Amino acid sequence: MISIVANIAVLSGKTLAPGLSIDDLGLQLELGLPRESLEIARLSGASLTRGDYLALLNSGYLTWQQVSSTDESVLTELVGPLKARLLMDTASDVMRD
Repeated sequence: MISIVANIAVLSGKTLAPGLSIDDLGLQLELGLPRESLEIARLSGASLTRGDYLALLNSGYLTWQQVSSTDESVLTELVGPLKARLLMDTASDVMRD
């Protein structure tokens, strides 16, 4: 539904903020996230909660580079062991590409 409304707005001459896609807008609205959390949210989606994203954001983790350069134990304190492992695995994949 969000993408339909956004598409109608774009077709009506409205514009999105620079660097923001309709998919990003939908993700932000679906998860209740600020724009700064989008890089990680694009790949993690609903596997993290809004609280997880906000904990990462408040601790300065906005990019996969930042996630990959931290110790997993720090992420475990923020989001728990399973999600920390998921974040580390995804960061490793992103940094490899």
